[in-house]
Amino acid sequence: MITWSRLKLLGEDRFYYRRGRECEVGGYGIGALGYYRRVVEDVIARLLEELRTLIPESEREPYEAAQALRRQRKSLCDQHTLLRIID
Repeated sequence: MITWSRLKLLGEDRFYYRRGRECEVGGYGIGALGYYRRVVEDVIARLLEELRTLIPESEREPYEAAQALRRQRKSLCDQHTLLRIID
């Protein structure tokens, strides 16, 4: 179980963590995985955005290119998921 002080660190993702925990306790492990994955992806995205502030302006171009590629891959993944749902 996660402590309240650590739960506060999740910010907006607390809801998804709680839903994942409810699924896990209820025996719906695959459902919990979906919620936990969303939490992890959101935390990583926030950390990457914060990392941008630590990179000197002169060295940001490779970082920005990697971020653009990450966003493009996520967009393609979202489109693929939607197409599978529609079919």
